[in-house]
Amino acid sequence: MNGRAAAVAAARRGWAVFPCRPGDKRPAVPDWEHRACSDPERVARYWPSSSHNVGIACGPSGLTVVDLDPPDGRAHLETLGHGIPGTFTVSTSRPGGRHLYFTTAPGLVIRNSAGRIAPHVDIRGSGGFVVGPGSMVGGRSYEIVNDRAPATLPPGLAELAPPPPGPPAAAQPVRDWSPTGRLRGVLAVVLGAREGERNNSLHWAACRCAEMVAAGELAETAAETALTTAALEAGLEPGETGRTIASAFRRVMA
Repeated sequence: MNGRAAAVAAARRGWAVFPCRPGDKRPAVPDWEHRACSDPERVARYWPSSSHNVGIACGPSGLTVVDLDPPDGRAHLETLGHGIPGTFTVSTSRPGGRHLYFTTAPGLVIRNSAGRIAPHVDIRGSGGFVVGPGSMVGGRSYEIVNDRAPATLPPGLAELAPPPPGPPAAAQPVRDWSPTGRLRGVLAVVLGAREGERNNSLHWAACRCAEMVAAGELAETAAETALTTAALEAGLEPGETGRTIASAFRRVMA
């Protein structure tokens, strides 16, 4: 199925779509969330080319998509103890990756998050998008592996997903690397990680710190200092530590 046909098929499901660059995940149009369209005729008429990938705007489509990254996203999701119903599922361009599509209850706003509810489990909701089936990235296609209608987002997952942001709080810099409260718990994950899991734990912790920075709860320099100190104490190398923290901050801030 080419990009135009895949976009029309998604629009027929009632989902708001927009073009992404050929072979890429990046939107091909500005202001994509507002320009996304669920009218199949308009999509067919104005779709740029058959090689353009399909972006699905989650908010306008009434969708929350759970992005399970390999190798163990599914296992981490299941450890949360919430039953995961059968739902519309798409394989991603990463071997073993899956997108689980859920309908969002009316009036419920689910925001994006990266690894917040569990390692290797991302949420795409209002303000976010996913690359839809029929797209091609890195020579690998996004394919439907379960073509049933999307199930309603389970209440347990809805409770874990981040709520809409409230008024930003004043940033509170950490004066030393021995913080209290939420940041202490995040750093404890890094300090307690076993060998072989330390870098993944640092990435998870850096994503949580980046979310706190974005919410105005923590100064960026304080977050980076606390993460770096904890990572070095856990036994990670300075170069690896800096790259992992920078990668996590880019991912969340994007």
